[in-house]
Amino acid sequence: MKKWIALLLAAVLCLSLAACGNDASSAGGAQAQNTSPVPTAALSAPASEQTEPTEPQQEAVALSIGDKIDNDNFTMTFDSMQILDAYSYKTSEYSSTSLYVESGYKLLLVMGHIENKSMVTISDSSFVRTAVVNDSYTVTDYDVRLSFKRDKYFEIDPYTDLDYFLYINIPEKLAAQFEKAEFTLGFNNDMSIPVTEWKMDGTKVTPTDNLFSISGPGSAPSAEGVPEQAALEAAVGLAPSGSNPSDSKVKTIVCGDVIDTDDFTFTLNNVELTYELKPQNTSSVYTSYSAGSGKVYVHVDGQYYNKAKRDICIRDLFVPTADYDNGYTYKGFAVTDKDDNSFTWASSYVVCTPLETCHYHGLIECPKVVDETEAPLIVYLEIGGDTYQYVVR
Repeated sequence: MKKWIALLLAAVLCLSLAACGNDASSAGGAQAQNTSPVPTAALSAPASEQTEPTEPQQEAVALSIGDKIDNDNFTMTFDSMQILDAYSYKTSEYSSTSLYVESGYKLLLVMGHIENKSMVTISDSSFVRTAVVNDSYTVTDYDVRLSFKRDKYFEIDPYTDLDYFLYINIPEKLAAQFEKAEFTLGFNNDMSIPVTEWKMDGTKVTPTDNLFSISGPGSAPSAEGVPEQAALEAAVGLAPSGSNPSDSKVKTIVCGDVIDTDDFTFTLNNVELTYELKPQNTSSVYTSYSAGSGKVYVHVDGQYYNKAKRDICIRDLFVPTADYDNGYTYKGFAVTDKDDNSFTWASSYVVCTPLETCHYHGLIECPKVVDETEAPLIVYLEIGGDTYQYVVR
């Protein structure tokens, strides 16, 4: 009996030792698995300090006022940069449009011409836009407005060309301190609307195939001995306020004077204030320019003789600027007629072939008070690279 009990105890002991052996083997396997090499990158920094690789910033092609973008889809010029109180333009014989200006702000306006050379309609949404003033004041997205000079101001049709306006609103105090501005335009090769991508940190980026920056007009002239307003206007390309015939850079012009350049000859016939500009022939149905309610036109009348070996369009004609009461500046537009019952106003229309003369009209729409007071009124004409002034009073 004792032998059987001893044998039974020995069997139980063997089974216990076998079970312990299996546990040790399993533990050894787990230890081998846990000691597998850890990737070096994971050991380089705690997870909380790891960052995504920084994407390289797209470098913009730098342009200045006077340059242009030219590709298979469009040609876009950058003709001027100005600071204005307001700006309006005709969209047809009977309607006009004013650019939006918030109260307490001024317009920082880039003007130019765009030709759509493609078979698709180009929308303002095809361009990603930003603007920076004085390296510190930033405007982005649709607060940087792009408008085409037409009723459908948000797009340009295939195989057409139009004037355009690229502009922002800036506070009046910033306008008084203006030194320089930079606009950027990004767009895709196929002119598709760029897609905005949102990052994990809440920021966004809108990648484009092309990116251009347009800068102007550079630092303002030294203000030493120069009134602040005059320095500002000189910086943004406006005729100087309160200029007089003694200014060395401004020439005086009177009715009957002839200005001869390499490309054309201009004869000044008359400068007047009028509430309606009528064509030469009013014996039948005719079109005219009527000043808006509470407005009056300053009308510059002249003859333009084309000496160049190319056609002249409305957009090629100079436009007049008026200065009222030494500081209120208004910019005009140009139209022509051929002594008939209508005017030619579309920017792309040919108005003067080589060795032909057209009847020039420069119209500047001003508040009616300009006609109701005797405050100084001067008209400036940028002709052939020179500035001319006509003193109305």
